[in-house]
Amino acid sequence: MAKATDTETVEVTEEATPVTPKDLAEELGVDAKRIRAFLRQEFTRPGEAKNTSWFLSDEAATAVRDRFTPSEDEDEEMEDDDSEEL
Repeated sequence: MAKATDTETVEVTEEATPVTPKDLAEELGVDAKRIRAFLRQEFTRPGEAKNTSWFLSDEAATAVRDRFTPSEDEDEEMEDDDSEEL
């Protein structure tokens, strides 16, 4: 079964499970609404896709992970901020 994206068709096999914004939200600890907002800006879908489920390409899933995974510098800053509050 093939899933269409705005620029390409991605072949999904029975072994592959499509990744959704909800899956990534749970994985990354981020609100799914923030992920969908990012996707609307960076991976615009055709108008016909409005009000339908998102099934992400590998490229889109990687972009979401890159955007919402804190860098090591951000992790250190968060740790520093936490220690200042004590």
